Amino acid sequence: MIKRIFLAAAASLLFSGVVGAQNPMSTVNYDESLVAPYSLEDPLRFVDGRKVRNPSDWEERRSEILDIFQHEMFGVLPPASEIYLEELESGPTLAGFGTRRQVRMWFREDHTGPKVDWMIVTPNFVKGPAPAVLLLNYKGNQTILDDPEVIISDGWSRSSDDGTVVDGHFTEKTRGLYVGDNYRTTFPVATILSRGYALV
Repeated sequence: MIKRIFLAAAASLLFSGVVGAQNPMSTVNYDESLVAPYSLEDPLRFVDGRKVRNPSDWEERRSEILDIFQHEMFGVLPPASEIYLEELESGPTLAGFGTRRQVRMWFREDHTGPKVDWMIVTPNFVKGPAPAVLLLNYKGNQTILDDPEVIISDGWSRSSDDGTVVDGHFTEKTRGLYVGDNYRTTFPVATILSRGYALV
């Protein structure tokens, strides 16, 4: 069951472009006015200049476009046939109301390449399996619980002026960032658990 949840979540991440993006180029431009003039490529023309003339050609061109996106934007898709789970840590959280499990998901057996760190929080009062709410969070699991045992994400993020991200790395200031009303985004972990749901 856990593997099925992770596979579904991995598919969501792959389409959102999260997996594989560890450290983008250091010269990223965030100012649209500095973008040089450009023209978009014709989606119905192959890289080698041939035109798409029929449905069979389109299948080939579509594959070429997806390959360009993988290599130029989102990173190469990991193999989808197997995942490897490694439990990093577990223990009580929310004053004993829930149990926290931190699991790392690898796409290669040798634990190299892209990885995803999951946190599963289950309500302790529920007997048996609890249905799960799956949420994607781009600033790390440490932001949704004010819990010192939650591992700070080692993923890359754009540096910020408020000290939460320094040199592309998350700092201790991100711990509990999404708890309560202290930020524009809130993950209502306690509310989700109180309704008998788990959070992934």
